[in-house]
Amino acid sequence: MNKVRQGHKLLSKKARQSKWILILGLLGCQPAGQTNPPSPSPTATATPTVSPSATSSPQPSPSTSVSAMPIPSASPSPEATPTPSPSVSPSATPTPEATPVPTPTPSASVAPLSFQMFKIIAGKDPNSGRLESGLRAEELAMPQNISGLAVDDSSNIWFMNSSNQILSYITAQIIRQATINNPEIKYRLYWEKVKNIQDRGPIVFDPQSKEFYMVQTNLHQIVRINPDTGNITPIAGTGRQGFNGDGQALSCMLSQPSDIARDAEGNLYITDTGNHLIRKITTDGRLITIAGQYVQDTKVVDTDNDGRLDDEVPTLQPIGDTTGDGGPSRNARVNSPTAITVDSQGTVYFSSYSNTIRRISGDIITRFAGSGTKGFNGSGFRADLVHFTSVNDLSVGPDGLLYFSDDLRIRRTNNKAGDLIVEDVLGNGREVEIGDDILDPLKAELKPGPIDFDAQGNLYVYDIAHRRLRMLERKNVE
Repeated sequence: MNKVRQGHKLLSKKARQSKWILILGLLGCQPAGQTNPPSPSPTATATPTVSPSATSSPQPSPSTSVSAMPIPSASPSPEATPTPSPSVSPSATPTPEATPVPTPTPSASVAPLSFQMFKIIAGKDPNSGRLESGLRAEELAMPQNISGLAVDDSSNIWFMNSSNQILSYITAQIIRQATINNPEIKYRLYWEKVKNIQDRGPIVFDPQSKEFYMVQTNLHQIVRINPDTGNITPIAGTGRQGFNGDGQALSCMLSQPSDIARDAEGNLYITDTGNHLIRKITTDGRLITIAGQYVQDTKVVDTDNDGRLDDEVPTLQPIGDTTGDGGPSRNARVNSPTAITVDSQGTVYFSSYSNTIRRISGDIITRFAGSGTKGFNGSGFRADLVHFTSVNDLSVGPDGLLYFSDDLRIRRTNNKAGDLIVEDVLGNGREVEIGDDILDPLKAELKPGPIDFDAQGNLYVYDIAHRRLRMLERKNVE
């Protein structure tokens, strides 16, 4: 009897165990969608048990991708940037463990700038005006040559007077209350800050130090200028023309550098024109080549026409070329790079003697715009089919688009219907007539020199043909 009872007890115990196993098995088979996990929140990523690269998924893994917001690749290009879904919360965006290449802002998120008027803000007939500190801008006899133009964070317009080697500026618009009949008087003033600069070239403003960096083309150097003290300090180049590799910037040689740009981190980019290179000055004072190869001409030419080559020597001059699109920028060749700029994502754009604009993004170089043929074949064509005459200056607008001067016009790249196009925004291709308050910028006549934007999206351009500083005024944005 005891064994029977014990047997009944064992059967009863096993039955209860089987029952619980069956219940747990049924619960484990329920669809995941029927559970109610907590919604992702900004504080979820702050939990100590979650790594910095974790997403809002319950069990993240390094190989798991988020379909709503793809992780940017190491070398993004603006046209390949995925458009974020509006339903995705910023807190759900995964943070890559490695240092990421910033993702370019999608072009659809910022509308292209539109402009309403082209006006003169400084300069008059050079035969009847003067150029001295304290004058009103409309009374100035502007210099014939301006090598650099930069707008600071207070909307003062700085320029390098290359005719007289003076760094000067024109104030932002000043509004003064006057009388009841004339309640407002608007004007700008001209001031000279640093004189007797030994050489001249393009300038770029540093909003952190409030100083300027300038190219000294003929001295083969890059210098920093303090506008308050007048101090001019070399930061790159030995002052001797040539090439001796990368390293500490002040120990490296340059050859006729022609333009300079600054990124958001404080790195500087220069076109080392004579060496056919694009180079970068890092924040710790090093000079590195980011595009191009230094190749010397070793061919022997019969210069004296005596039929012999054994009495000749090669010039050993660097050779410019245009190769390597689609590959690493350090393996490419560039032909006498001239103008350069960099956008907020660190993408570098530059022009060269190849009649193209090329882009360096994620260490990959590509032809961004220009057919390579010199001339003008119209506005609104696909970027790779458009001819350029002479691209002299580049600037990225607040809309993220690339603006540039091309002979007698200001043009920009724009994305339309999935294609990158080049369109005119200023100028009709002539330079004879001068007008003020022109409502249709495409009817204006000018010969643009240096250009730059202010924070409000107004574009400033020096009109070489008429020796006027002019502004392409942005339409009011509500």
